[in-house]
Amino acid sequence: MTENEHEHDQVYDKGRADRLAELLRALAARIQELDSAGQLLSGVPDLLQLMGDARTELFITKSAARTTHGDRREPPDRRGSAAEGLV
Repeated sequence: MTENEHEHDQVYDKGRADRLAELLRALAARIQELDSAGQLLSGVPDLLQLMGDARTELFITKSAARTTHGDRREPPDRRGSAAEGLV
């Protein structure tokens, strides 16, 4: 990956937001297709791939937004996460 490509990955712009929206739409469409065909559960491997792609882009978009607009994260919730309650 060139330095210019790496810099583009760290920029939050309309193109990145559009890519994320398209991945989420593709996931939603695939879920509807599988459900309509009665194959929702058998399509799990395909859905996991699509979810992974969307998750990766979401992570990149979130990181790029922080880089572009500054880190504006909220302080952590003191109540803990649901996963912590399972321990």
